[in-house]
Amino acid sequence: MSSDIKYSPITPNGSKEEGTKEPPDARKSPILKWCLVSISFLSIIAILFTQGEKMASKVEIHVTIHHNNDADATDSNTNSMMRGSNSNINNAYSLLNTEAEEINIDTSIPKCAKNIYVTLHKEINDTNEHSCKGMLLRDDLLLTTNDCSKYKFTFDFKGAGEQLAIPHPTLNAKMINSQLGFLQVNPPYHYQWIDAPTRRTRMFVSLQSTIVDDEENNMRKKVILSCTTDNKPIAHNFLSLDDDTMIPLTELHDILLNNNEVILWEHLDLYTSSTLGNDHGLWWSKSVRLEDEEEYMKKVLQDYVGPIGTVSLPMAHYGSYVKQVAAVLEAVDPRGHRKECFVNYYKRWQGKKV
Repeated sequence: MSSDIKYSPITPNGSKEEGTKEPPDARKSPILKWCLVSISFLSIIAILFTQGEKMASKVEIHVTIHHNNDADATDSNTNSMMRGSNSNINNAYSLLNTEAEEINIDTSIPKCAKNIYVTLHKEINDTNEHSCKGMLLRDDLLLTTNDCSKYKFTFDFKGAGEQLAIPHPTLNAKMINSQLGFLQVNPPYHYQWIDAPTRRTRMFVSLQSTIVDDEENNMRKKVILSCTTDNKPIAHNFLSLDDDTMIPLTELHDILLNNNEVILWEHLDLYTSSTLGNDHGLWWSKSVRLEDEEEYMKKVLQDYVGPIGTVSLPMAHYGSYVKQVAAVLEAVDPRGHRKECFVNYYKRWQGKKV
């Protein structure tokens, strides 16, 4: 008898002829089916592992946390200095930044900051060689390096001409171990609020030393200054004199806050400050609450109420709070043209409480 196995087709009635066998079908064999599934699964695992290993060899992730260690000590000062802001510095700026392995360095100065990032020139009779720069945080306050903060300089102040900058004794006494320092300037006051002269704030200080360079690839870069879409300058780092490294500005928060210096901060004031300006540039004013200012003005009005029978500005406009305030403001600062504009802006302010 032949060893060949013969296969016969199914008969028309559906039965098979006797003595025949069905051909082996891999799909019906449990062992063969298990082997095929296992091989496919192991192949997928091997591919994924290889790709993951390649990616891991190319990218290394660093995590940086900016944290305020003196939170309890600064919270009360934050609220007392920044009227109208209830933001907590810990909540606002305990940041978790994921940075790529390589961070680009950009030392260029953006257009919005050209007039407030100034070159410091040697004063007469100064024999030291300098290549000092300064950031004009306010009309009267320049940020510079520690070495440059020890000398007197002059610089060009757009709209006010050449100005003298001298070491700031109070702030520099707190910057002994820092790479940064301050110079103080005394230009003419631009305007005053009620009876107090006011300095213009020229930029926002950031607690972040890097900004997004390529969002899609999670790349960041270190910059000296950056600009928002509405031309608000933000200071991130200061360029050192010796090795061209970037000095973060994080340490300035506690130093300026504890010295009651009114500074605009990126994380607190960027979206609430008011933009002001003229032909010589822009500046920004910290937001205030209408209720706080109304309460303050009531005290001012009381100071200008004279004895019975004397000329009294508030009593001359008795019955109208707006007219009383406008009259006092006009008398205190005639250059401000407050009599007419206050009535206009106060009505608008009532509908927009910050």
